[in-house]
Amino acid sequence: MNTNKYFTSIFALIFLLINNAGHLYSQELYPTNAIIKKNQDTLYNAMDGGMNSPQFAQFDLNNDGLDELLMFDRVGKVFNVYEYNITKKRYQYMIDPPIKFPKLEAWVVMKDYNGDGILDILALPNEGPFGFGVWKGRKSGNITVFDHLNLNQGFYNLLYYPGNNGKLQVYCANTDIPCMDDIDGDGDLDIFTFNEGGAYLEFYKNMSAEKGFGRDSLIFEKKDLCYGKFFENSTTNQINLSSNPNSCPNSFDDNPLEVRHSGSTTLIKDIDKDGIKDILIGDLSYNNVIYLRNTGSNLQAFITDTVEHFPHNPQRVNLGPFPAVYELYLGEERTESLVASSNFGGLADERQLNWLYTYDPTAENNFRLDSKTFLLNNNIDMGLDFNPAFMDLDGDGLKDMVVGNKLFAIENSATYAYLAYYKNTSTPGNISFELKDNDFLSRKQFGSAQHGYKPTFCDIDNNGFIDLLIGTERGFLLHYESSTPSTEEANFVFKSDSFFHVKVPSRAAPTVYDVDRDGLLDLLIGDKNGNFTFFKNIGTSTAPNFVGNFQLAPNKYKFGKFSTKGAGDTEGDATPGILTINGKDLLVSGSQKGKIFLLSEMNGDTSIALQELDSWSDDIYTGRQNVPVFTDLDNDGFIDLVNGNIRGGMTIFNTTIRTDGSVKTNVLAPRLSINIYPNPTKLNSIINISSNESIRYIDVFDMNGRKILSMRDEKGFISLDLKDIQSSGIYIIRLIDNKGNFNTQKVILIE
Repeated sequence: MNTNKYFTSIFALIFLLINNAGHLYSQELYPTNAIIKKNQDTLYNAMDGGMNSPQFAQFDLNNDGLDELLMFDRVGKVFNVYEYNITKKRYQYMIDPPIKFPKLEAWVVMKDYNGDGILDILALPNEGPFGFGVWKGRKSGNITVFDHLNLNQGFYNLLYYPGNNGKLQVYCANTDIPCMDDIDGDGDLDIFTFNEGGAYLEFYKNMSAEKGFGRDSLIFEKKDLCYGKFFENSTTNQINLSSNPNSCPNSFDDNPLEVRHSGSTTLIKDIDKDGIKDILIGDLSYNNVIYLRNTGSNLQAFITDTVEHFPHNPQRVNLGPFPAVYELYLGEERTESLVASSNFGGLADERQLNWLYTYDPTAENNFRLDSKTFLLNNNIDMGLDFNPAFMDLDGDGLKDMVVGNKLFAIENSATYAYLAYYKNTSTPGNISFELKDNDFLSRKQFGSAQHGYKPTFCDIDNNGFIDLLIGTERGFLLHYESSTPSTEEANFVFKSDSFFHVKVPSRAAPTVYDVDRDGLLDLLIGDKNGNFTFFKNIGTSTAPNFVGNFQLAPNKYKFGKFSTKGAGDTEGDATPGILTINGKDLLVSGSQKGKIFLLSEMNGDTSIALQELDSWSDDIYTGRQNVPVFTDLDNDGFIDLVNGNIRGGMTIFNTTIRTDGSVKTNVLAPRLSINIYPNPTKLNSIINISSNESIRYIDVFDMNGRKILSMRDEKGFISLDLKDIQSSGIYIIRLIDNKGNFNTQKVILIE
């Protein structure tokens, strides 16, 4: 098996699947770095899940002297980490970075605000009014984890500043990208964010250093309600400048209270290298970045010159819409760079996302364009959605992958949906695919007339020829059938764009399964609302037939009386599938939130009220609107999980579930020998660990199965500091070596 294994908690991933005999079943999942090839080249970032609206930062997470590249995607609502490969001079996706990010929604600022050498996050909270929440980083072993700080500054858990009539929250719209920068050189981070009207840039000075608290406090005062003394137009991205460095300019229609759209991105940076920091801004409705030259000072900025298109040359930023610019220092040389990407949060030009500019004093505005596809050429990104299905299409005994998407946009703003065919080239223990056809069945020609493709394979009429059903955004099913037997290479022929006129409300996600156990294959289709519809096969085994209207008998809409739509959500995006564990056929589904649901056994009862047995841990969250498919990809006898997501990419996990449904339990026969001493020991002490193998992961659990401490990439003899453990009692320490062998031992902590 792949040696780069990251096991999720042995306790947190217990499936409470209890049969009449009362047996308990458990299993684990861990990501694998599958090999994906395109045109003979290996896509070394193939498992990063794609990008739609990425936000960038950097930080040295593992203290090796090189900054990792951090990415938060606004659309997927997920973080990625890329490490720099010194030998190959490139950034590569880390499938198991030493960090556990919080769940966040819109914009993030990733910096060490308190100077303790550990990454922190300031971001828009998931609930409450617009403003700044704070997630303070700390080390659990050598893993960075985050605590959502209780700021106690006002009614909401946000940063506040003193206003004329009491405390007010520091504002930032959910659409915007604010900037945090030490503008005055006192060591703490100040805030720059557009006001509620979106016209003036506000400057909030951090007073922590001035008040004698160093950098570990967040005390803000509004120092300038129109930093730079400029005003952005309400209907265009024109800039109105003040003639007075001490006063704000009026709006274009002489109404300073003008209500306008909200949507601006901000970067404070010395572009012209005159020692004074300038401003780069992007706007919701436009593809360009505006350069505002500051001729005042850092604390009292005064913009006297603007460049409408930055840089002012043919290589100017022209992506989007709604560009944002991020400052980075890349590689071991820490090359000064800017990355411009779209902050739109929806469907943008999918290969017009990450424009990389490198500092060049000979170039106009000091930056030259080096790439329009930074981090994109070596990943898989099908635009919006990655909806996989598996079937041996060439008769070689391996299950090939066909993937549908929702839409893909190209540079001229044309959009289309399509299917991609990946040939399975795996060997046992090594998952690999090769892209063979990036327009399988020539669906691109239909543009966006039909889109939201969710394929599934079956032989619904038992004739020995593979059928392909493709759910669409409008809720219908396209039907193809191979003209060759299933033992030969498939040759699909179009049959219908409305299979038996079957339709669900929208976003049809079909699977084929004998739901009522009558010997006939039925349809079970998920939809946008998070509901399942059971379409009963009223034909025969060789001549299927269905009632197309989802609301008419014998069909059952809202099958199982269960929805994947959470409270307060507008969408659910149910994507049903079947997973067999210990002889039980369980219904599984993805969701709009990115959660994988494990639901009740499918036992033939069509009036069943589905119950959630468990959901997979947050450790395998790969972004929202996910489509999980379970199958054995490499014929090693174990089920794998392919988890597609809204960003147009996928992540692959190995599992401990055998193809016969049984679950492997390594704990019964560990091959890893460990010795932990002293044991028992006192609270806040250091214990010593030795083993017969190099250790890759150490996890400490309490008796409730909660992981409270983690370490990675350790070797040989280990000293483990237990200072973060606050209570005496019994704890479980688990060690995993580079071969995936693991062992556990109890440790007793006493007062």
